[in-house]
Amino acid sequence: MSDPRDASAYALAATLGLGIAAFDLFAAGGEITPAATLFLLLTSGGLFGLLRPARPWRGALVLGLCLPVVHLAAHALGFPDNVSPDTWGARLLMAPVASAASLIGAYAGAFLRGFA
Repeated sequence: MSDPRDASAYALAATLGLGIAAFDLFAAGGEITPAATLFLLLTSGGLFGLLRPARPWRGALVLGLCLPVVHLAAHALGFPDNVSPDTWGARLLMAPVASAASLIGAYAGAFLRGFA
């Protein structure tokens, strides 16, 4: 049986992921937006790793995959976006980068939880 706390942890990861994606989608752009987005993915992944250290990769993937999904949906619906170049491929390349950032944060959080 799955732990009921898992569902709330994954809901938190999805909520944080959607919030980060909204920030990235509606931010003014410029040089700082990608760095801020990666920082948010790292810290949110770390929070998830602290909360659920047994399997941090699950929440990290939920967290990291929200970013490309939101950008793909915005592109499909014709909303303005700050992705350059304005292609499907550029949005698909967000998946490994966002997932890697959230995975690094999640495993760092799980590692730190081992010391607590």
